[in-house]
Amino acid sequence: MIILGNRDEKFRALAEDVPHGKQVIDLVGFMSKATCSKGRTEGICW
Repeated sequence: MIILGNRDEKFRALAEDVPHGKQVIDLVGFMSKATCSKGRTEGICW
């Protein structure tokens, strides 16, 4: 699991292209939607 809690642009790629076998929790708002249809990303707290 990868938790994005830093808004630095170098972390945006993790929200857009989730590494195989990982799940991403976006706490800073990089994702355009709260939840990905594949269930591998969640955007919360924004």
